[in-house]
Amino acid sequence: NAPAIVAQSSGGGGGMIVGVTSHNGAVFGSNAMIGDGGKVNVTVDRQMNLGTSGGGSYGIIAQSIGGGGILSGNTADTSALGDTFAAQNTNLSGNGSDVHIVVGSGSTVQTEGKLAHAIVAQSIGGGGGFIATPDEGVVMGTAGGKGNSGSVTVDNAGTVRANGAGSSAIVLNSDGQQGNTGSMTMNNDAGGTIWGDNALAAPAVQFLRNGLRSL
Repeated sequence: NAPAIVAQSSGGGGGMIVGVTSHNGAVFGSNAMIGDGGKVNVTVDRQMNLGTSGGGSYGIIAQSIGGGGILSGNTADTSALGDTFAAQNTNLSGNGSDVHIVVGSGSTVQTEGKLAHAIVAQSIGGGGGFIATPDEGVVMGTAGGKGNSGSVTVDNAGTVRANGAGSSAIVLNSDGQQGNTGSMTMNNDAGGTIWGDNALAAPAVQFLRNGLRSL
């Protein structure tokens, strides 16, 4: 649960929590949260090397979440956590904005742990986020409130590699509850390489929509 880069914009409250061993459904608070997430851009310049090791340790995770959001790691029961979010947060309101990640020519983003995706790009409307553990991975997606999601784009001209079991090189997620869900685009330029691990049938690139999803 040690990501190299975390870039978050959360409207209405939220943030990053790691090392959580129990959960009481209070991450978002008891009242409705309202607010839009802003644009999030991450660029790994040419000839730069970025790497992590350990379960649930991502290379880059970039999120724009409207209505309150979170990145949570090392939870005791991720399925119950997802159910709690969905049940308690239908009154959340806000739009997610565009998320853009660029890996330049000659640069490397590499992870070595189980369920440690190299890149995660996520835009969420209506609250939500991403839940991850070293033992299982879950994408929360939207919590079911009101809001649109923005576009999610990853441009790669370098090397993106996830070596651990069940780890994808790139995960893109755009979820909105008002019928307006942003596009998801993966551009692999000439000379760009993408490697995922297939030990747990994890594809090199994943495009995800529509709420809670196991990885």
